[in-house]
Amino acid sequence: MQDFRVVRRLPTSLASGIGRVLARWNYEEWLLAQIAYRLLGADPIRGRLAVRSLRPHEQVALIKDLVRVRGIAVKADFADLERGLRTVKAERDLLAHGLWLRHPKTRRLHVWRTGGPGLARAMKPQAIRMRARDLRSTYREIDRLIRLTRQLEKNINAVLRAAP
Repeated sequence: MQDFRVVRRLPTSLASGIGRVLARWNYEEWLLAQIAYRLLGADPIRGRLAVRSLRPHEQVALIKDLVRVRGIAVKADFADLERGLRTVKAERDLLAHGLWLRHPKTRRLHVWRTGGPGLARAMKPQAIRMRARDLRSTYREIDRLIRLTRQLEKNINAVLRAAP
């Protein structure tokens, strides 16, 4: 890793791409929380107190449990949503918390991953090449998850409206 140089100022395309990923991810987290609050019958203040800070895939598990407890049938691919959320959360965390580096010979930008699944922190750090198109791919996947979540919300709301 000593060959790499720390980057203090990212190119605009990367900086704006990271911002878009983080903003869309925050929206996805907010949507999941709103669904949980609705199923709990709680306003956002009480909902935040009751639910606290769950990771997104944990929010989906909570939503599944609340659907089951309420005895309602909801059409949704929970497994796909949970799997996608786990994958994108790792990518989001890397973008938000990783250290940006530039290789001195190739001048390519990398983000330094020092922890995560299957990687002992600081024992085996990895420099992962990152380009604007990689960010666009993550952004598109978040948008797909948002579509799944909005459909889930729509299905839950329809069932709750129809319930006596």
